[in-house]
Amino acid sequence: MPTRHTVAKGECMASLSARYGFADWKVIWNHPDNAELKQRRPKPGVLFEGDVVTIPDKTLKEEDRETGKSTASR
Repeated sequence: MPTRHTVAKGECMASLSARYGFADWKVIWNHPDNAELKQRRPKPGVLFEGDVVTIPDKTLKEEDRETGKSTASR
């Protein structure tokens, strides 16, 4: 179930994504429940104290790979 976060002074989408464990702030910003917020605050780096941001649930990313193989180039 998504979490509703009330923005404190100095917070932005980047700080919220780090706080809630998201690698990409756009996952939070583009959540459908944040559509109204995006209209009021077109710049994700500028949120006002008291704004409410919906933090979506995290989903697991699965990838198929051979066991023991690395994605790093040698």
